[in-house]
Amino acid sequence: MVLAKHVDPDTILNEVKENTHLQKSNSKSEKIAYESFLASGPPFASRYASREETPRYKIPETGTDDVAAYEMIKAELNLDGVPTLNLASFVDTWMEREGSRLMQENLAKNLSDADEYPSLMTIQARCISILAKLWHAQPGEQAIGSATTGSSEAVMLGGLAMKRRWQEVRRAQGQSTDKPNIIMGANAQVALPKFARYFEVENRVIPVTEESHYRIDASKVKEQVDENTIGIFLILGSTYTGHYEPVEEVSKILDEVQAEHGWDIPIHVDAASGGFVAPFTKAGTGGKKWDFELPRVVSINVSGHKYGLVYPGLGWIIWRDTKFLPKHLIFELDYLGGTEETFTLNFSRPGAPVIGQYYNFIRLGFKGYQAIIEGCLANARLLSKGLEKTGWYVVLSDIHRKKGAYKYAPVDEQEPLSPGASSGTYNEGLPVVAFRFTDDFQKKFPHIKQGGIAMLLRMKGYIVPNYALPDTLHKTYILRIVVREEMSRDLIQKLLKDIVTATEHLLNSDPMDLLSLGDSGSTGDMLKAAQRMGKGSEKEKEEDGGPEHEQRLKDKQKRFHSSVILSATIHPFGSLPSRHHTRPDTAFAAVITAAITVPVPAAAAVQDQQQSLVSYRRKAKVAMAQDGLVGMPTVWVTTKLSMGTAANRDKVFGLYSECARHAWFHEPGVLKYFIALPRAFDDDTSLYVFQEYTDQSALDTHFKCPQETQIITFLNSDPVILTPIVDTLIPRCSFTRTNELPDDPTIVYASIAYTSPEAREEALAGWMDVTRSTYANQERTLSYNILDDQDDYSSVKVLEIHESEEWLFEVHAKSEAVVRNRQRSSSSAIRVLPATTSSSATIKTRTRTTPPSFTSRRFIQCNHGNMSVNKACCSIPPAQASGYVAKGEYKMINGLKTYVTGPEDATDALLVIYDIFGFYPQTIQGADIISTSDPEHHYRVFMPDFFNGEPAELAWFPPTDDDKKSKLSNFFATKATPQTHTARIPHILAEANKLAPNKEKFRGWGVLGYCWGGKITTLVSGEGSFFKCGIQCHPAMLDAEDAKKITIPYATLASKDEDGEVVKAFDGNLKGEKYTETFGDQIHGWMAARSDLSDERVKKEYERGYKTVVGFLHQYM
Repeated sequence: MVLAKHVDPDTILNEVKENTHLQKSNSKSEKIAYESFLASGPPFASRYASREETPRYKIPETGTDDVAAYEMIKAELNLDGVPTLNLASFVDTWMEREGSRLMQENLAKNLSDADEYPSLMTIQARCISILAKLWHAQPGEQAIGSATTGSSEAVMLGGLAMKRRWQEVRRAQGQSTDKPNIIMGANAQVALPKFARYFEVENRVIPVTEESHYRIDASKVKEQVDENTIGIFLILGSTYTGHYEPVEEVSKILDEVQAEHGWDIPIHVDAASGGFVAPFTKAGTGGKKWDFELPRVVSINVSGHKYGLVYPGLGWIIWRDTKFLPKHLIFELDYLGGTEETFTLNFSRPGAPVIGQYYNFIRLGFKGYQAIIEGCLANARLLSKGLEKTGWYVVLSDIHRKKGAYKYAPVDEQEPLSPGASSGTYNEGLPVVAFRFTDDFQKKFPHIKQGGIAMLLRMKGYIVPNYALPDTLHKTYILRIVVREEMSRDLIQKLLKDIVTATEHLLNSDPMDLLSLGDSGSTGDMLKAAQRMGKGSEKEKEEDGGPEHEQRLKDKQKRFHSSVILSATIHPFGSLPSRHHTRPDTAFAAVITAAITVPVPAAAAVQDQQQSLVSYRRKAKVAMAQDGLVGMPTVWVTTKLSMGTAANRDKVFGLYSECARHAWFHEPGVLKYFIALPRAFDDDTSLYVFQEYTDQSALDTHFKCPQETQIITFLNSDPVILTPIVDTLIPRCSFTRTNELPDDPTIVYASIAYTSPEAREEALAGWMDVTRSTYANQERTLSYNILDDQDDYSSVKVLEIHESEEWLFEVHAKSEAVVRNRQRSSSSAIRVLPATTSSSATIKTRTRTTPPSFTSRRFIQCNHGNMSVNKACCSIPPAQASGYVAKGEYKMINGLKTYVTGPEDATDALLVIYDIFGFYPQTIQGADIISTSDPEHHYRVFMPDFFNGEPAELAWFPPTDDDKKSKLSNFFATKATPQTHTARIPHILAEANKLAPNKEKFRGWGVLGYCWGGKITTLVSGEGSFFKCGIQCHPAMLDAEDAKKITIPYATLASKDEDGEVVKAFDGNLKGEKYTETFGDQIHGWMAARSDLSDERVKKEYERGYKTVVGFLHQYM
């Protein structure tokens, strides 16, 4: 059901509608004429009533003529797409005249009234019997089923039956029934996860991959099931690509599970489309069984309104035997005149579609259905082959490939379709064509967006979706065409021609013009590729050269620059102040490449009132050539945004693009506007923006524009933005050469913090020496900028742009000035600063003995991104647990899978933040211990999965080689940045409070963090904290300065691996109630993933540690 909001037309229309002269007139005769005019009625009731309002959102006072009502509604519906050209839908859009007539004649018949319409009930029973036999109902079993409104309802019923049957078995065994789970692939149609949510069943989703042919990975099934698994949903025909899931293979795996553990786990097959395709094709399901031939398949659903060839909405659900449909789910109704047994989610529902289904069974027979389905598959194969033959597209569905072949073949290696071949020659699947640009095409024409194809086809009347494959393939976007009966061979040929025409149109279009076309979905890919823009279209490249052509391309290139900025401060994004200042969060140097360019105004575009400034800047650049020390009075703003999802990042990119275009045309004070991605391509949630303004006034003006306001509004929406980082800077000295930037420059942005303003001033001499020498001797270094935060007098930020990465490392980094400056900086004057989540928090210093490396592309050892990490955290692997059985359950809270344990009537709650290994058994056990160990005070404990099922991998430990170090470093710099997750905590608490006994709020909250989680615990324990007390166990990022901000009772349980002096200093800086103890013979992580509980000494200290935690909570909660 689609929800719709009420619209008050009076408020809207009264503000904008015109007042005619008749309405304004006081003339009696004119009033009479006007009333007579109105009497003619609404549009179509009279040829003179076209200006009258049509009732839309409220019932009119009086009715209208039947023909007029018909024409009004018909006129509005004419705006819809043509059903035949809706290539996105599996739903049938055509029936024969006689079938349609039968349905129309029986529109008034209610399928729920068995006593009144016995013939209709008989027809339904016949259809159920036909389907059961079609799906190989077994002798000795009594199949049972029902018509539904569609497959969504049928899936709900199938899942509900599995859940109730599982509960009956568990109760009979005297076991708990409060933690059911169900297994499905990430490609599941939305009705399947809806079942899990609506009926309170944990949804365990198995990824799909290219290797698994975009369907459930059967090899992952065994590791997901347990005694609480009520069943598994398998799809006969993926909505995404049309692939059949391996039902027989999964059935055999479940047989093995039952032999090993005794768990009898059933299968429900969602055959919404495939239930009417597989039985009628030569290919079948590739020779593999999928229906009631497999004893483990207990129920199947299908949509009659898809390849059953009936108008919507009709679905069917069949159980192989009555024993698989629990009797207490069946209702007996007798208030319509007779006794009726029913098991549906609806009551009254139309009987006409059932009649239409029976008509098709009688009219077509097996051979008729087979001919139609084979025809659909043949047309789908033709379209697939034609698309791949262009060389522009690769088809992900495999029905056009010979059996057993699943790889895309280059154009010159492709084979034509076999004359007269049936579907038996090719891979099994639905008549679906899922396709995308080839990798070569995307590399060669990165400015062409796949979404543009869908948009151009829509202009031709076709509806073709462009959407992302499931999460594990979220960077793969596909176009999809569903081939149905009414799509003739002529239509297929015309469609292919129109796709080719649309593609050629984009190939011959100006890249600048294509910025306004529909996004390809994966904006990240478009961002990375757009650096090539501004080089001219393919048509321009093919034209003869000449001075005019060369100048045109140069002019176009001047409108594009490339950059990527890493920001070094943190600011909670809202109404951005004109002069924001915070402290840098780390000393670092990062090498990154350009990602996206947007047009920026050249100097000539600046208006007259800025001419003096432009002139000054030009003079400054000339002066720079002489001494390299002249600063320019501009203002720079760097921004880093970390969103929760790639989709949010893509949305924000679009908003910033609009903002950049507005600045280009309307704000001469905006000198540069760059939008970029991080170099780490596995980070698909971060976005970087770099802007340069003529002065502070230009900055203030820009942040008042509607486009910027729209960005701020969106970023403030929950839970879009996780980690906003904004820095406002002033150039200390700078140069930018006049030669244009290359397509792919190498850019370095470094933030170096010093122990004092004096140390920073001394270091600036070295940086200016580097700037002067670079300008004079290194022509392939295109820009060098020393930037200053006027409110932080102890840091320097450097932005460098080099022609290539090779130039950076082999020439610039080895130059005498850079080496000399690095040696000058190799002292304790350089500091590392911890991360923070609040702009109001003062970040203190911490000495760093190792200088930042300007020639390293990754952070070394344990300095991960923007935090200093306990070395033991990066070297000790977790202990292997012996199989602890958890007492709690998993719930979705604020979009995160969360382990929840403890009595439901507990009035206090504890937030537990795990270590980098996620849901480890020892950590789970600790949460269970805390929840009930205090006889006087129980807790409801919540442990969110901040890493979304992707914690640090065991294979990285110990990090003995560069590859492992790199992966661990990247993990801390991306997934494990504390500020990213700290921002989510208020939202997690708000949703978790709904599970309090009063359904509103727990009486109080405590917070406990292990290792990495200890850092987050310190960050959320300051002024205005949500928590009554905080505890950190063997903290990995301990900083004594953090303790000064803590305002709640706080406990630290350290191991032998934490720096004793730092632990002591941290304790000394705590101002309130506190408890600090070092467990001197325990390693880092002994209370979480690294606890080896088979060791008696470790087990004893593990238990003592939790007794200490429980005692502290008892005292302060």
